[in-house]
Amino acid sequence: MFYAKKQVVENFGRKRHQVRSLYAVIDMAAFNPLTRMELDRKQKIGCFTYSVSLFENTPEEIYPDLAPHLCLIESPSFDADEDALNYLHKSEKIRNAVIWLWSSYSLIELQKHLQIFLNSSMKNGREVLFRFYDPRVMPAFLNILQEHQAERFWNKIDQCMFWDARIGQYQLYERKADEK
Repeated sequence: MFYAKKQVVENFGRKRHQVRSLYAVIDMAAFNPLTRMELDRKQKIGCFTYSVSLFENTPEEIYPDLAPHLCLIESPSFDADEDALNYLHKSEKIRNAVIWLWSSYSLIELQKHLQIFLNSSMKNGREVLFRFYDPRVMPAFLNILQEHQAERFWNKIDQCMFWDARIGQYQLYERKADEK
């Protein structure tokens, strides 16, 4: 059984890992059309060099301007683009639109994994988009997961961090094995 251990973190400290990669989930709905146009034109600002839409091959694919993008920021085989990191750090505090993930899985494997959580069923059976990738939603999402859901979510994610504007600090959740 896995669960998330929550910590409050003052600064975004990153260190390169031998096995894990650093990803950012960027909620493009919070960005201006110019940024989305840069993405569309492949005039990529570092963070979009290796990115995929979480809406790709889903019913939400018809809304590309609103799609969250999973971006590979840093891996054991290449360094992060410092300009891209600075852009994201500035943006996350203004827009509440970036979640940081650490995982040993590939970009495509992580994309497929996260897509599992995009839709949720209401009590009346209606399927709705669940914006778990929104930093304002993420704390509640992580706290309401039932045991089997938490196991499934944390299966391919080692750490998750986001700027919490309510407290003006980062919140870091780490996957921990249950010590029962």
